[in-house]
Amino acid sequence: REVSKGVERRMGLLTDKGREEVLRGSRIDPEEIIFVGDRMLLPAGEWESAVLVDFWVWISMLINGKLGLKSPEGEGETWKERVEGMERGAKWRVDLRFMADWRNLGFGFVLWMLAKSIF
Repeated sequence: REVSKGVERRMGLLTDKGREEVLRGSRIDPEEIIFVGDRMLLPAGEWESAVLVDFWVWISMLINGKLGLKSPEGEGETWKERVEGMERGAKWRVDLRFMADWRNLGFGFVLWMLAKSIF
């Protein structure tokens, strides 16, 4: 399959032109793309509450800032600089985004109701 110059195969990153081609569905299947970057900053999935995702990401960033833990996504002007920064980013940090998942909210509600009925 022919891949245009806009698609950068190194480490799965895309240029702006490559991103446009993926969104149009030409040249490459969108399901073949692997996300590279800060997983905490992904858009809300269908199993998550968008409002709660924003809230818990904000809380996580606040806590990480207080603890001095940096985002694994590097900083820089070009995407190559950001990728190089990712390689030397934080190994771990606080991520409370899981609390925006509807399944976790439901499980927490059931535990709360159970504890309320027992005590």
